[in-house]
Order: sequence, then structure tokens, then C-alpha cells
Amino acid sequence: MGELSKNIGERGEEIIEYLFKELLGYPHYSKGISIECINGEVHSQKKGTLKTTHGIDGLIFGNSPIKDNCLEIGIISSKFTSKPYPSSNSKFKEHFKDIAWTIECFNNSEKRANIEKNVDTVDKTEIVGILFWLSNDEDSYDTDTMPIYSKSQFSPGELNFDKIIYVDNARLKFLIDFLEPIKNNFGFENYSFIYPDTGFNLIADKHKGFGDKFPLSFFYSDIIPLRLVQNKNVYLYVVCRKQFEKDDFSKIVGLIKTFNHLQATQKTIIAFPNYNKNSHQSEIEEKLAAFADEKFTNQIIVVKTTTDFRNLSL
Repeated sequence: MGELSKNIGERGEEIIEYLFKELLGYPHYSKGISIECINGEVHSQKKGTLKTTHGIDGLIFGNSPIKDNCLEIGIISSKFTSKPYPSSNSKFKEHFKDIAWTIECFNNSEKRANIEKNVDTVDKTEIVGILFWLSNDEDSYDTDTMPIYSKSQFSPGELNFDKIIYVDNARLKFLIDFLEPIKNNFGFENYSFIYPDTGFNLIADKHKGFGDKFPLSFFYSDIIPLRLVQNKNVYLYVVCRKQFEKDDFSKIVGLIKTFNHLQATQKTIIAFPNYNKNSHQSEIEEKLAAFADEKFTNQIIVVKTTTDFRNLSL
């Protein structure tokens, strides 16, 4: 049983490394890093033991694509299980504490100092924790655990961090479902992530509105816009995590019109996980008819996506 758990754990780290290096635009993905623990008595989750080091499963860093002059460092924790997600939040809290304490010690580490020393043109650093907890249980294939685990509470002052993003099966499935087919059909060099105007990316000569690097904040976004290029044609591809709903569709179409830096697009493709032409096309046409700009609405195509992230050929 121990060997099985080990193999599943290694498989989880494989999937996550593939995600960052091959799909999200982070080719310089470091793994298997160890840093010194500066608060060993508190950071040990076993009574009577003293923690001496923290293991970092994955590390990425570089200039933020959506904030000017900002160094973004991602601390990745990879957890994988063969069992269903538990209905209680105790195991989640254990994993969450582990990455929060790792970030606390990373902030005071030589590793962070060396990274900052070798990066130019930045005046601030943001440390983002990314906790992956994946299940290989068949019934947990697309389980969304956020309704349960988002209610977790910790003691005041117990944890010291700025931002931790949690990725479960449902969130990872969403990403793989659209990124893997796009990479296979277009090639990594022909798709880019569209960067929204955040109010923090104002230096015009540094931004063209899109790029190869996936903003870490997109991990918790339910709508992700991409730019696709094929035979010199440019397409806007907007992927929605939530099910198709008639009223939400109107809002999404309105949002798409704000990407005015992509006026040269030939087609706008909107993807929903449950799209069915027979069931939804008349509702789509009804909502599009309400927009005055026919040139824009005539470009819109709606599609569906699906892929099982656990069966990726790596």
C-alpha cells in the first residue's frame, strides 16, 4: 500500500510539472527543493518532533504578466491520493498549513534572496502558494471540493502568508480540458493568454495585451481568454468553467467586447463544458440578436470541450 501511494504521488507531481512547463508557459520549473525551517517547533505537525526543513515540490518565478515591475514567485505543493476526497476538512487544513509554513520560511530563506538578487527591473515581490490536491478515485474525477474546504478556519496569527491558491480535481480538469486540445491542434507557439487591464499593468511598451505566461490569478478564474493563431488568422478563444446558462452568456459576450486590443480577430470561440447545439443554439441566437454590433456577433461560435487529465500521455 505504501508503494502504491508513492507511485500515485509521483504521478501527481508529473502531471503538475507537465501543466506548468508544457501548457502554462513556465519552462523553468524547479522541483525537489529543500529550505531550512526557522520555526521547527511550531511547524511540526507531529507532537514531540522538531521540523528542520521544508520541501518545495515546485518553484516558478519571473516578472508578473499583469503587474508592472513585480517579481512573482510561485511555491507549489503537490498532494495526491488514491482515495476519494474526505468529507471533513482536517486533511485539507493539514495540507494548507504545510504550504503556509513553507512560505513563511521561504520568505526568510537564502533561496528567495538569490532569486531577487538575479532579477532586474522589479521593485516588489509577490509570493503565491499553489496547493494542488488531486484524487485518483474514479468517483472524484471532477469533484469540486471548494464548497467544503473553503469554510476551513484557522487560529488568529497561526498562519502568515499573502496568497494561497487551491487547485483540486475540478479546477485542474477545467484547465486540461481546453489547454491540451489547443496545444495539440495549434501548437504552444500559436496560443497566448490574454491579459486583462488590472490597473497595475500601465506601462504601454511592456504590454501587448497577451503573452505565453499564464497569470497565476487565472487559477481561480471561471473565464479564461486566449488568443489563437492559425494560417495567419487570429481567433479569440474564451473558455468558461461554469455550465452554459442563457443569462450568463449575455454577460460573457459583453465581457468579450472589452478586449479591444484584439480587434483583428477573425472569429470568437466560446467554450462551455455542457454545450449542446440542439439544446442551446436557439437561446444563443436570441441573446446575440440583442447586441447591436452584428459584425461582432456574427464572428461568435460556441463549442464544447473534454479530456481526462489523469490519462495524459506525458
